[in-house]
Amino acid sequence: MSSSGDRHPSHFPANLFPAPIPAPEVFGRPMDPVPAPLVFINGYPGVGKEAVAECLTLLLGREKSLLVDVRSVGLDGDDGRNEKHKPLLTPEHPRYYSFDFDLESCALEPSSSSLEQASKDSTESESPFTASCSGANLIRLLSHPSNTSRMAVLAVCAPDTLVGRTTVRVLENAASQSGRLFIPITLECAPAENLRRAINVQRQCSYKVRRTSAPAVSGPAPGLAHDISNVVSGRQRRELARPTSEGLTLDVTSSALPFEAALSIIDFVKGCMVERDTELCSSSSSATTPSERFEGEKEWRVSG
Repeated sequence: MSSSGDRHPSHFPANLFPAPIPAPEVFGRPMDPVPAPLVFINGYPGVGKEAVAECLTLLLGREKSLLVDVRSVGLDGDDGRNEKHKPLLTPEHPRYYSFDFDLESCALEPSSSSLEQASKDSTESESPFTASCSGANLIRLLSHPSNTSRMAVLAVCAPDTLVGRTTVRVLENAASQSGRLFIPITLECAPAENLRRAINVQRQCSYKVRRTSAPAVSGPAPGLAHDISNVVSGRQRRELARPTSEGLTLDVTSSALPFEAALSIIDFVKGCMVERDTELCSSSSSATTPSERFEGEKEWRVSG
C-alpha cells in the first residue's frame, strides 16, 4: 500500500498553484455592507415632498428606510423657527427623526442671545454651532450601525438662496462622510396646481408645524393662504438650489398619487446603486491585475 508521500510527491514545486484571490476581489466588492443611499427630495411648499417621502418609507418598510425631518430649514423670514427645537437627535416617530442646522435666513451666524447662552454652557474655544452647521448630528444619525442598511429619506424645500444652497451642501457632505450615495430628487408642479395643494386644510396644518413661529393648529392662520400664494405663484418664487450631482426631476402636476412618484424614485435609486456597484467592481478588478494573479503559475511553468 502506497504511503501518503507516494500520492503527493515532495518534488512538486511549492508554487504549483497560484495564490488564492482574496474574497473581496472575487465578488468585486467589499465584504462589509455598503451603506444605503441618502435620498434628498426638494420642491416648493405644497408640492408633496413629505407625502412622497412617507410613501417611500411605507414601500421600503421600516427595516430598510429612515425618514429624516429638517424642522429648522424654512422660508426666508421665518424668525424664531429654532426656538422650540434643540439640535439633538430626538425621535418624534418610530421612523421619524429630527436635527437642527442652526442656520439663519440671512447668514450662518446665530443670534447674539443664542451665542451668549451657548458660551455659558460650552467650554470649547470654537463656536458651539460649528458641529450643527456642518451636519454632525445628521452624520451621526446616518453612521449609526442600526441605520447603515436603511435608505435615508429627507424632504425639505431648499431654494436657490444662501440658506438653501448651504443646506444642500450640508446634506451632500453628510452623505459623503457617512459613505452613502447622495441621490437628489426634485419635484415640480404647475403653479396653479401647486397653489391649490398648498392652501388646503391638510397642507396648512403641515405648513404651520414647520413654521414654529406660527400659532398652534386651531384653524387657518391669518394671512397664511396669501403667504403661501406669494411663494408658489411666482411673486416670491425662486429657483431651487442645485446639487453638485445630477438627480431625478419628476413633474407631479398630473400625478394624484404620491405612490407613483415614490415608485419612480425607487427605480431611479436602484439604477444609481447598480452604477455604484459596477464602479466598485471595476476598481476592485483593476487593483489586482491578471499578471499579478497568475505570477505563481508562470514561475512554475518556467521552472518545469
